[in-house]
Amino acid sequence: LGLADGYYFFIAEINSDDFIVEAVTTNNSGYDASWGVPVFPSDSYEPDNGSSSATAYVLGSPQTHSITATDIDWFSVTLNSGTAYTIQTSSPGGGNDVDTYMYLFASDGSTVLVENDDFGGGTFSQLIHNPSSTDTFYIAIEGYSPVDGGYYELSIVDPNAPGTVDVTIQ
Repeated sequence: LGLADGYYFFIAEINSDDFIVEAVTTNNSGYDASWGVPVFPSDSYEPDNGSSSATAYVLGSPQTHSITATDIDWFSVTLNSGTAYTIQTSSPGGGNDVDTYMYLFASDGSTVLVENDDFGGGTFSQLIHNPSSTDTFYIAIEGYSPVDGGYYELSIVDPNAPGTVDVTIQ
């Protein structure tokens, strides 16, 4: 076609009679035709699309995930009372970072305790939670807008974990 290197998007429309039917959909990759944005491969934690299928998060073990335009990643984690945990997303490196929006849910998996979009002027999210009782909590992370997709790393910092140093400057 004689086009320069770069990203190009196209729109394909099927007639209302579904005259053209795709027989094999497993070979689809690269773009979500409904939004015209890159589609990222599912991560190894899928399916994790609700509290009942949430990925168990182990404190001190950051996890790298991918999100596509319609994906919401769920995590379950046990947090101890009286500890202020920092829950955050960041770049795993390598590019294609997603603009995250994060929710923290109570143990019922439906009551939103706190949520965050952009922390510190960036596109990643951060929450600080000090639970009043030891319990299992749920975290849900999605792309900020329906066209967001990419990668992020989730980490939960326990200030009481071995190797954590508490410094007070006077």
